[in-house]
Amino acid sequence: MDDDFFKTMKAACGRVETPDGGQGTAYLVAIDRMATCEHVVQSVAEGEEVIVHFGADSRNATVLKKEAVGDSALLKLDLPLAGATPLPLAGRCARKAVWDGFGFVGLARTEGLPLEGEVLDPEHQDDLGHPALVLFSPEVAAGMAAPLHGFSGSPVLVEGVVVGHIKRVLSDPDNPGRPALGIVYCTPSRVVLELLGAAPAIEQVEPPVVASIADQIPPLRAGEYHAFVSYCSTDRAFALGLVCRLEGLGFRNFIDLRELAPGDDLANSLQQVLAKSRAGIMLISRGWLDSPRCQQEANSLLKRSTEDRGFQVVPLRLDSSPLPPNLAAQSYLDFIGKAAPEGESLNRLLWALVGRTPPAPESPESRIVRAEQGPTDELVVKVRAAAGVSAERVYELWKTWRSTGLAAGSASLLVAQTLLSFPRADWALEVLETAGDGVRARQLRALALRTLDRRDEALQILRELYEAGHVDPETAGLLAASYKLRWLEDRDDAALIAAHNLYRAAFDRSGDTYNGINAAALALWRRRPEESRKIAQQVLDALEPKQEADLDPWELATKAEAFLLLGEIDAAREWYEKAVARIPNQHRDIGVMRKQARLDLVALGLKRNALDSSLPVPRPPRKK
Repeated sequence: MDDDFFKTMKAACGRVETPDGGQGTAYLVAIDRMATCEHVVQSVAEGEEVIVHFGADSRNATVLKKEAVGDSALLKLDLPLAGATPLPLAGRCARKAVWDGFGFVGLARTEGLPLEGEVLDPEHQDDLGHPALVLFSPEVAAGMAAPLHGFSGSPVLVEGVVVGHIKRVLSDPDNPGRPALGIVYCTPSRVVLELLGAAPAIEQVEPPVVASIADQIPPLRAGEYHAFVSYCSTDRAFALGLVCRLEGLGFRNFIDLRELAPGDDLANSLQQVLAKSRAGIMLISRGWLDSPRCQQEANSLLKRSTEDRGFQVVPLRLDSSPLPPNLAAQSYLDFIGKAAPEGESLNRLLWALVGRTPPAPESPESRIVRAEQGPTDELVVKVRAAAGVSAERVYELWKTWRSTGLAAGSASLLVAQTLLSFPRADWALEVLETAGDGVRARQLRALALRTLDRRDEALQILRELYEAGHVDPETAGLLAASYKLRWLEDRDDAALIAAHNLYRAAFDRSGDTYNGINAAALALWRRRPEESRKIAQQVLDALEPKQEADLDPWELATKAEAFLLLGEIDAAREWYEKAVARIPNQHRDIGVMRKQARLDLVALGLKRNALDSSLPVPRPPRKK
């Protein structure tokens, strides 16, 4: 926005004050006419007056017309405003676009403040079912306008033409009246034109076409991947969060070295795998640096990047561990201290994966990408907080998201993944209907179906993934769990052997501790105590580099079970209690931990309920 345009917009805006103390913003649409929201002057009858302040100058204005459904009102100034030019009104806005605005937030009664953002949907409805433009504003997302009192009625301009005015925010279900996800609803300018009885200055604003990241993702042939992701098992939660964000946008990722077995020529096999990938992403952490397998992957990734200039390596730094010489000269994206991939560093990663240098921060392209990712970033934070409260709170966030008309993609995967930690697989399956058909979406569907006792459907999905070469820790673990469940129900020894072999193979390939601890447990159940203890110790060693604060609840439980399998009951009790302290309301997950501990205790020849007090699960209410 250049200075002349800003001055014109600012001069045309005034602060409305009603007799009962209400306030909002109005903007000049004719020499002596101003538009604002109906709810700003709701307490004032047509024909009565309000005051409009323009800096040190003030005018009386009569309320001429009001339209409640469209949330629009027309004011007539008692004296024309010198030095101000009416803002032109458009009939419609054609597509996504960057916008600018100006208003008088309640915290700044005398000085107006500029707003900006992106039009995410020019033809939508608000959460009350009324016609609206859906906007994103970084200022609103940051809480600057929370609540948004005073900005109601602020003009929204695209290409210098008014396309509507702000009427309200999408309300946060946890804090009604405060904005959620940075989403703002805007009254379409055609509602104001109807009140004026005037024709638009321009029928339809045609902003420049700005391609989103999803529009720029390179096409792939069968069997190819946009990115190979190298990560340590201790960073599995971050890696899966990254996969959700990327897959939700349309990227196809190779998240594990699936074809290799111990003793294979890792460097040569990696070259074959990387030949199918367009880029490499390294999740650098202490655990990743200490992992020989990860360092071999790093060497192969760097070698490929020097041999093929079209292949780029993108390091993501997860902690402050010193970088080795072979990586010290590499530019990296900073995710230090981040529990999940989000923010500007994620946006820079997206630009890298589509083969683009990030455009200037204030360019329309950058602003559109920030607008598309900003709501998802906030959803990640809110879902993480809601997960500690209830499944209902998480599901309510999802319904809030869907009401905006924003693309489901990443949001579906993130919400479904969280709902599956509660006993609400039915809600997770509903959410996944909008998640597409990527690998992660199919994995989560299988998990939801298995939880709902639709096990044959789940097994079919997992077998299809596995037979297609997706023998990553997640797919292998879910398939193994399906066989494990069959054994628990039918005592089918063939199912136990299949589950153990799948868990063991996945752990040997990737070092994934979830598969490792299950391999250790099933070795014990198959009466192989020495193998069980050996794997349990390897699992503990793999988790050792990670600080306790960085372990997720399942990793804490994994340490607890490893100590249990090693016969260290007191240590097991301590770590189970730490896991429960992280998720006190997620009784399903705690129940799963307790069921596994009981099976291990029986196989060890100990009392079945020896750890129940450390893994408390509420009893169902007695029937009267």
